[in-house]
Amino acid sequence: MSTALIDSNPVAVWAYALRDELRRHGIQTRVFPGSTLGSELERDEQVILGLLPINISGGQDVTQYSPLLRSFRMPFLFRETAEVDCLMHRTGFLDLVNSATRPRGIEVVDVVTVGGMASLFTASGPIDSLDTLREQRIRAMDRYQVRTIESWGASSVQVAWEEVTTALQTSVVDGYLNPPGVPLAFRHTRHLRHMLALDLFTGIRFVTLSAKWSDGLDDAERAALESALVSARHANRAFAAARRREDLEGLRSMGVTISEPDAELLAELAASVLWMYEDLLGSDTMNTVRNLLENECRAY
Repeated sequence: MSTALIDSNPVAVWAYALRDELRRHGIQTRVFPGSTLGSELERDEQVILGLLPINISGGQDVTQYSPLLRSFRMPFLFRETAEVDCLMHRTGFLDLVNSATRPRGIEVVDVVTVGGMASLFTASGPIDSLDTLREQRIRAMDRYQVRTIESWGASSVQVAWEEVTTALQTSVVDGYLNPPGVPLAFRHTRHLRHMLALDLFTGIRFVTLSAKWSDGLDDAERAALESALVSARHANRAFAAARRREDLEGLRSMGVTISEPDAELLAELAASVLWMYEDLLGSDTMNTVRNLLENECRAY
């Protein structure tokens, strides 16, 4: 199993919980931290070939196979991480996703939260208007973040995660979009001094299986895997929820200022990105996700 692993964070909690539960069922599992097995795309190839049974993916691989997964990249679409869990495990969403990914050799089974919803972290002064935001160069993980950032009028720079620390040190970028725990875990608070709390999108990674490997599991092994995935999910969510308050306190203790956008700024940010929903997902995909969220996750 390969996962981005840094000390004790929500992703590490997930990985070790899964490993321990699988071992209890007699399935030996080894965790390979970070990119020790190669880049994300290289690990994607290993999953397809059956060389890597379980992987945590940033999504650059599976989102190209299923447009439904791109919905997680849409700003302001999800209100909270609980809606993601509902969509994944209480609707037919995953069946629709895997009808597209399994023919490619990949099965999507869950997501791992990296610590709540994403906010904007910057090195310079607090962001209190679109004008100050437009002065920033923001690191983008993928083209969806590029579109989000540029819709606000700011500059985007696509930088691989392994190069982000250097990019911050050399002022190639002024900030990034991530959950509160990320700058703490990676010690980026030396450079990032301000946080604009946005609840922009879910900070998640996709849990993928090799379809070739999972097809070879017998009934008992498959049941053990599903049990382990549930245990790992519960451990990850509980840890992430407990850590959010600690992360915010940790940021403040490191001298990071935390501000909430006023109603006018928040409305401007949300209005600027509305075009992305149908333009980047397509109306069919957008309608499918919205209907599942509204009818099965928000109908209470």
